[in-house]
Amino acid sequence: SNAFVLHQFLNHPLPPCLRGPLYCTILSAEEVGAAYRDAVRDKPYATFSPQENLISEKVRRYIKNTPGFSSCEFLHSNRGEQLMIKTLSYWHLHVGRPLTDIDYKLAMPLISLGWPDSSPTTVAQVLSLLAGVFNLLVALKATDTTTLNIVLQYVQQANPELSEHIMLLRADLSSSHTTSTAQLVATLHEKLFVGYLSEDVIKFLLDQCVITRDVPSYNPLF
Repeated sequence: SNAFVLHQFLNHPLPPCLRGPLYCTILSAEEVGAAYRDAVRDKPYATFSPQENLISEKVRRYIKNTPGFSSCEFLHSNRGEQLMIKTLSYWHLHVGRPLTDIDYKLAMPLISLGWPDSSPTTVAQVLSLLAGVFNLLVALKATDTTTLNIVLQYVQQANPELSEHIMLLRADLSSSHTTSTAQLVATLHEKLFVGYLSEDVIKFLLDQCVITRDVPSYNPLF
């Protein structure tokens, strides 16, 4: 069928020149970016979290210590760092709760797309994408555990080292009795596997989620 052919065609990483524009078109929760732009125009001081210093310290720590993103030059540049800080500072105000590991890790692949600057216009775009990723993962989380297990199978094919990370994570979570496969995959899944997979594989999985709105799949010919 045409749908099957299209799925196979899209079962490859998107070219970097297309990834950003397509994400902004398909994934963005534009109302969040619009609220930020309005705040910048009317009350610029209201876009900065009271915890910005703490957020800044954590951003630097995540950029430095998160496996899989060491080769991303933009994320490690001053522009990338400032963009992530400004994004998460306003995100903290938007969500109205303390930022968690998930907030920082979901922001990283979006910041690593590469942006021209850390201007309010760019921050608004990244905020819209961050909100869109959260919405997408909430929708995927509502699927049955079979889907999550299928995701895990594909990820293991894409990155054999994941098995070792899963065993380590299983040990970390054993004290909280979160040891079933479904729960374990859900824990990895809600962070989009950031910290467990390489930057390229994470973006490939996100490509599949965004473009096909289907189970992320792995093409062994790629």
